[in-house]
Amino acid sequence: MTSPSTNCVNNGGKAGSEWQVLDGGANLISSGFNVVWAVNRTLQVFYRRGISDANPIGIVWENVGGYFIWISVNSVNNEVWSLTDRQEVVRRLGISATDYVGVGWSGVLQEAIKVVSVGQAGVWTVNSANVVFYRIGTGNGIGGEGTGWELVDGSLKQVSSGDGVVWGVDENNNIFKRTGINDTNPTGIEWEPISDTLSQVSVSSASNFVWGLDGGSVYQRMF
Repeated sequence: MTSPSTNCVNNGGKAGSEWQVLDGGANLISSGFNVVWAVNRTLQVFYRRGISDANPIGIVWENVGGYFIWISVNSVNNEVWSLTDRQEVVRRLGISATDYVGVGWSGVLQEAIKVVSVGQAGVWTVNSANVVFYRIGTGNGIGGEGTGWELVDGSLKQVSSGDGVVWGVDENNNIFKRTGINDTNPTGIEWEPISDTLSQVSVSSASNFVWGLDGGSVYQRMF
């Protein structure tokens, strides 16, 4: 398992200087504030305990319980949303400023979902037909469970929720950014195409820095 670049914890999202290898193995990771969540090859979920400014790689991976295919952490308030091995949406209960792990999972009615992303722009999902949804009442940094699902235009295979912005990629690896997101219009106006192609994008709610994957290569968006 690889960690975020060294010298990259609580520093405003800088790219760091190098990659440091950690113990354990994972297929998917998502980073919050002083916590990292991971899903391994057998779909078990772990969080990294003991991350701090003094110890940015933490101490040990702790098994949380359950089997999941996707996990997403809001890098501002540490909210966690995930997908079970039956493609059902769940959210982690009990997370607070003093408890980064919470106490259990609660289902949120929506099925056949392949991607979920939580950020200050709210909770966004993509289903198996590449249809995009927004969780009503979760945007503008409000968070929480929300009240229902709103269909969003466009066809994307993956999305990532930031702060006032959502990024995504389609089946052809074209990159898009959702424009016009604000307090009165949490789903925004349109998907703005971005030059180049990537297979996956990730935007931080803490900094709106964007990272991407293309095959085995990692990229950071330069502003």
